[in-house]
Amino acid sequence: MQDPLTVAFEVPRPWPRVDAYGTRQAARSGVRWQLRRHRDTVLAGRAIRWPSLITVWHRDPSGFDDKTCPTHPGNAWRFHVHHWRLQVHPLQQLRRRLLTRCEVCGGRSAKGHVVNLRRSWTPKAPWWRGETGLANMACAGVELARDGDGS
Repeated sequence: MQDPLTVAFEVPRPWPRVDAYGTRQAARSGVRWQLRRHRDTVLAGRAIRWPSLITVWHRDPSGFDDKTCPTHPGNAWRFHVHHWRLQVHPLQQLRRRLLTRCEVCGGRSAKGHVVNLRRSWTPKAPWWRGETGLANMACAGVELARDGDGS
């Protein structure tokens, strides 16, 4: 069975973010000005992008993947508001920063030390509790090395 969640659309945030990796790529290629709709925009040699503020997911109640759903052909499924699930990225990041701890070292999630790696599926926790079973990159690497084969 395929995942019944499909991205209906995304709402970009109104303030841009300078992408360091894209800026380095633009500098290597010598591009100073380039406007694109779905990728990084390069302005004065800096790659700028508008990440999502809100992602609207459509959950097909029949369990079908939305491309094969016989009752809603085409893009009609996108406007079924009662099937929507909202993902608000700033709230998700705030929850992770305030409540989620690394399962290995107990450290908080910070900008350069993000706790977001999971080795296995865990049940969804209530929003006022931190996510369980997550580790940061350094601790996850140590755990994989300790296990040997990584499985």
